[in-house]
Amino acid sequence: MRRRTVTPQGPTATIDVRFLKTGQTRRDEVLEKLGATDTGFASDRFFVGRWRTSKAAAWIAIGTPAGYGGFAADRLWGNTNLLVRFGTDGAVESYELFPDKSVAEKLLPVAREQVLSEPEQLEASLALNATEIPVRVVLAKESLEIAELERFAGLKHRPQYHYNVPRQVLERITVDRFQDNIGYLNVTFHFARDLRKFHGPRGKNVGLQITVPEFITMLAYTPQHQAQDGATQ
Repeated sequence: MRRRTVTPQGPTATIDVRFLKTGQTRRDEVLEKLGATDTGFASDRFFVGRWRTSKAAAWIAIGTPAGYGGFAADRLWGNTNLLVRFGTDGAVESYELFPDKSVAEKLLPVAREQVLSEPEQLEASLALNATEIPVRVVLAKESLEIAELERFAGLKHRPQYHYNVPRQVLERITVDRFQDNIGYLNVTFHFARDLRKFHGPRGKNVGLQITVPEFITMLAYTPQHQAQDGATQ
């Protein structure tokens, strides 16, 4: 099966990072050669790239109501993330490739260098029953606001939630194992209390789809991640 590569900008040729040399490769060369992988995070100090590659397939057994069966091939995809750090002279200081399961750990140093606005507003999406609705997330100094901008079709008994949660109740944000859109991250917000206490949905977790820059902003905002670095609020 032919190898395929998809970036946030669409299908592209195979990504080759062997040109990266610490202390030698300049930032403009990184942007030129790896621009297709750019996640949109704007920074003079960091470049965050992301792409997915498929070079194999899995054969899946299928059946029909009449009893006839067969096999179909479905591509197996693997996601790769790249973090490049630049020195003050604009040359590559360090770089690292890592899988999705390490995204929070590897991007935390990037988040710790961010200065948040007051407030920060993020545009996310929430999936339920194969339907996605837009969600506005507002990060204020003392609270986190989550507002569903549309009602779920087909779920007339489910309210359209709009709620505020104290910032200290947000424990952490994690990246889900299943990632089906290379331009976004499927993440879960973990709270210390049931969200019904704040007029939100049942449970302590909320799953959203956000961009990589928005994920970095959330890491910078989450108290627990800041506490790991000994930072003060």
